[in-house]
Amino acid sequence: MKKYFKYLFKTNILQTVILTVLPTMLFVAILAGTGMYSSDYVQFGLQIPYIITVGVVLAFIVAALVFIFRFAKFKNKQQVDLYYSLPLNKEKIIKTNIYFGLIQIAIAVTVMFFFGILVHSIKTDFQYAWGYLILVYLVTLLFVGIMYSISLFILFRANSVIDGIIFIIGWFLVLVLLGQLLSEITNDITYSNAFVPLYAMDRMITNFYYKAAEQSIEYKMNTGIIINLVWVFMLTALSLTYGILNLQNEKTELIGTESNSLFGYKTLIPLGTFLITSNMINDFQNSENIIYLIIIVIFAFILYAIYRKGFKIKKYDILALLIAIALGSIVGVIV
Repeated sequence: MKKYFKYLFKTNILQTVILTVLPTMLFVAILAGTGMYSSDYVQFGLQIPYIITVGVVLAFIVAALVFIFRFAKFKNKQQVDLYYSLPLNKEKIIKTNIYFGLIQIAIAVTVMFFFGILVHSIKTDFQYAWGYLILVYLVTLLFVGIMYSISLFILFRANSVIDGIIFIIGWFLVLVLLGQLLSEITNDITYSNAFVPLYAMDRMITNFYYKAAEQSIEYKMNTGIIINLVWVFMLTALSLTYGILNLQNEKTELIGTESNSLFGYKTLIPLGTFLITSNMINDFQNSENIIYLIIIVIFAFILYAIYRKGFKIKKYDILALLIAIALGSIVGVIV
């Protein structure tokens, strides 16, 4: 495993350098060129350093690229046979890529934020409490790692890269829609925020921005943040334990075939259809709602076509879709 890690390190030095240098240069260039360092900030007090959010966004983009570079090959029939022919078992090969990917992300994000915070501090004559900007970096790195871990678990439920990406986007969208529905049912916006994947991170970072600018902000660990942190950390723990424990069971012969996991299209399409319908349909006398329903059905059939690798949709698919639309419409009208 150590030899394979060294091999990954040596063969991906250029990749790691590019993933580090380009975002760092872009972040520094934006910070150096922004107008927040004009005389206005002296006259009216320190501005909230939202500009640092550029670094947060770049960190997630870097993580997404590393994720694709490290794991796309395990969902490619030609490449995976080559990797699994190495004198290591599947679990060790994938684990090594997981750890190496996390190290690549940590290096790129750390270097980027180091130079970003340094430039920001120099340009503002160190008037900001830069220690809080370091906390922004640490929280960003933590949540990047969390999303990386959860996405990894979801990806390995798919039999192709395209399916994996759809699953990841789909499940995060389902969580947001679930929060919206619970908010409608309970008439409480708490749930609408609580199921947005990065809600807690956003609240923490915003708090640190205000602290860095030495401006007061009423920050409380509200119910939405608590719910968000609970499901995020629970899902991360389950993803790491269950996902890693089942790596050895990966079946290469299924790569490129239909992704029939319960965590995939089989559950995602009906559940997503139900949630979208319940959130959008509230009155069948309104012609707009009929149009929304038609769009939902078309989109669902497109996903089923991707799932079945063609327009070979089964009776179970149609039945599941009809039930989802019916239940979603009923809930939407009632709520």
